[in-house]
Amino acid sequence: AADAAFAAANSARRAAIRRADAACTALREAKASAERRRDRRAAKAQSDALEMDRRDARVAARDAQLALDVAAARQNAVTERSKRAEADARADEAAIAASHAKDAQQRLEEEIKVATAARTKAEGRAARVEIQSAAVEAARDDAVARAAAAQAEAAQARTAASKARLCAMRVATRAARDVDRATTAAAAAEATATTAELRASGAEKARDLAQAEAARCRKADETQRAALAAAEARSRDVVREAQEKLAAVEECVRDSRAERDSAVNAAQEERDAAVAAAQEERDESVEEARRERDAAVAQARAELENLSDEAAEHHDRGAKALLRCAELDVALRESDAQRRQLHDALQTLRGGVRVCARLKPGAGAIRAEGLDAVVVPSAARTKVDGGAAPSAKPRCVRLDRVFGPESAQGEVYAEVDALVRSALDGYDVCVLAYGATGSGKTHTMLGEDGIVPSAAKAIAAAARDRQRRGWSLRVRATAVEVYAEKCFDLLGDDREPLVLRDDGSVDGASVHTVSADDDLADLVRRASDARRTAATALNDRSSRSHALVRVELDGDDGRERLTGSLTLVDLAGSERADRAGTAQPGACDVRLREACAINRSLLCLCDVFRALARRGRASDDAVHVPYRNSVLTRLLQRPLSGTGKCLVVANVAPDQAQETNATLRFAADVSNIATNAPTKHVAKRNVLRARSANVTRPRKRSTK
Repeated sequence: AADAAFAAANSARRAAIRRADAACTALREAKASAERRRDRRAAKAQSDALEMDRRDARVAARDAQLALDVAAARQNAVTERSKRAEADARADEAAIAASHAKDAQQRLEEEIKVATAARTKAEGRAARVEIQSAAVEAARDDAVARAAAAQAEAAQARTAASKARLCAMRVATRAARDVDRATTAAAAAEATATTAELRASGAEKARDLAQAEAARCRKADETQRAALAAAEARSRDVVREAQEKLAAVEECVRDSRAERDSAVNAAQEERDAAVAAAQEERDESVEEARRERDAAVAQARAELENLSDEAAEHHDRGAKALLRCAELDVALRESDAQRRQLHDALQTLRGGVRVCARLKPGAGAIRAEGLDAVVVPSAARTKVDGGAAPSAKPRCVRLDRVFGPESAQGEVYAEVDALVRSALDGYDVCVLAYGATGSGKTHTMLGEDGIVPSAAKAIAAAARDRQRRGWSLRVRATAVEVYAEKCFDLLGDDREPLVLRDDGSVDGASVHTVSADDDLADLVRRASDARRTAATALNDRSSRSHALVRVELDGDDGRERLTGSLTLVDLAGSERADRAGTAQPGACDVRLREACAINRSLLCLCDVFRALARRGRASDDAVHVPYRNSVLTRLLQRPLSGTGKCLVVANVAPDQAQETNATLRFAADVSNIATNAPTKHVAKRNVLRARSANVTRPRKRSTK
């Protein structure tokens, strides 16, 4: 708060200073405007004076030119008279006339000199006016253009004077030529003296005329001298007026400077007063801000002391809370580990390989083939009546669970949900749907709310739950189908056969990392749509291949790493050629070959389960298990090798007696398999650190 008050005081001080500067700027602008107005008035007055001087100079130049013109005219008249006298006068009178002409020429030259001097004086006055104009121009920038114009006009005046002088020189030249002619004429007159003597009387008259002309020339000279004197007087008057105007301009400039200095001093005083007021206001604001800051600092210190006590108390509570969280985390991990142990123990007690049977709805229906099947489920029994002979005894098969015709998809998945948790805990889990064509395998596995879509939702929910508890779960999925003893990718664009490795993995199958909740379900739907199907006599949409969806689950919480897998298998239905219609005349050879390949691969799978049952009964690992007899069994070698958990769902239809008996015999063989305890894939964090330099995917198997 104190800093804010101090900042506000500084802001107020800066605002006051800005206002004072703005006032000074406005005052300076007003003074500058007044000075500009005065300068404009003075420049205008000076320009008017210069204009008057230029007019006077032009008048003087015109007068000089007029005088030169008069002199030239008079010279021309004298020349004409001299020419007339040359022809008529005697030699002496001609000489007198020539001398008078010379005198007239001299007078004209003197007049030209006087005119030239007047012009020189006019030029001097113009130069002085130009100097004064230049001084005024240097003092006032606004009069530069007008002074330049005045200089241009003065230059024009000088040009006019130069022209006048040139004309006078031309007149003088003509006069000189006339004098030469007069001299020549005098010589001629001497040569003709005798003729001149004869005309003496006429010469006397001519002499009288010449004297009269000389008198007139003298009068003209006096008139010209009077004109030159008047021009010189006018020039002196012009110079005097220019000097007076220059003095007035200088006086105006001095007045303007005095006014400017007084205005500047007043503005300076006002600015100093404003700065002093702003400084005083700032000091008051700073003092008030200091007081407020000191009060705020004292209050903040008191609050800080209180907050320190509260912070210490909160710190103690936080430490206790952290300790409690650590204890709860340890307890949660212990409870989670205990939950996994109990779950694993429960699943181990229930068996590594479990078999369930599901009855297709429509029990009691009798088909035209004469076969009848009655399935009566009890707590854990299923009775099958062959119906082939009246004396046939019912056969009893004991299974882990029997789902009746009224069982929903959710009840079936409830049996699988525990295995999905086992896969999340690091076990290899396999779920197979086995049965004849039309017994409901695909509906159980891939139908609405079936095992595969429900497992996808459960995995997504588990990923979110474990993420809240500090786990990171990486989910990757692949989907392949076995068709005609060849493996194909259901999620890739390429439909070429894939290469099967010795360990049962597929080379070239597309692996999809699942990040969102619906990604795994979408992948399952894509795989189901890409699967090969065809219509037979028993099913309009019969699966012609075995579909396998494998989900790799990789969980890590920073202390241990759990790596499990969930393999979901929808086997193609075993079918008899006579019942499926593939052996009828005209039937498609492709369907027959597909049925043969399906039955052969299912037979190989039965051989594998029987071999595993014999190995379990004999407790001898030397019993050969024929995994390599079929592509299907090679793909299922890892989940069926005895180190994982397996669930077989045997789907039976009550209207297929022989197929139901075969399916139940297969289920009985599978239920007799005795496996080892499932192996959990756990990698401790210290093991990961120790082997990270040498192993690309560290894994530790601890057998429980």
